[in-house]
Amino acid sequence: MEKRISFFQFQSVKNVAKAIDPKLREKATLQKKAIALKEEIEAKQAKLQQEIDEKTAKLKAEFDNCETQINLLEAGIVQTLGFHVSDLVKKVIEPTGKTDAKTGKPLTVTKYLPTDIVSYDETAKEYVITTPDEETVVPPTTEDTAGSDFDKDSESFHQRDEQGNEDTGDDAEVQDEPDGTGEMADAKSEGKDEMPWD
Repeated sequence: MEKRISFFQFQSVKNVAKAIDPKLREKATLQKKAIALKEEIEAKQAKLQQEIDEKTAKLKAEFDNCETQINLLEAGIVQTLGFHVSDLVKKVIEPTGKTDAKTGKPLTVTKYLPTDIVSYDETAKEYVITTPDEETVVPPTTEDTAGSDFDKDSESFHQRDEQGNEDTGDDAEVQDEPDGTGEMADAKSEGKDEMPWD
């Protein structure tokens, strides 16, 4: 392919080249700045991602440790009764109508009450756990030593009931907490807790 232009046409091209030269240099400078900015952002993102990974790993380790301790604490209940603590007891926070003299905040009382599947038999002085037939619960252990402390506490509790004390089913504790109803944290270990690292 060959294209011929006149002398004057080429002089026009040269004049335009001189005119756009500053813009070409400005364009090259902007491109360098854009590349440097991209590299800076990528470096910051990599550093941020590293910090996120480190903090996430730390939180996961703390979470796993907390879950392990919960499982150890309620192991006797699970082995003896076949239920997790959160299946049988719910945490309820109720206002007392009183105000803390120092802080001015409303006082609340925390109670640990039976859940909907637990009822109290006044005649037999026993708690009754009722679940749907199709519901599967953790099978209790056959070992005599499992949950022995729980059995002793339960026996002592029922002895107090037989002496005529009213069974409220709650261990009240006055606390300076916001008004409202709280629920016990799910201590189950079936892996239902959804965490960011899952």
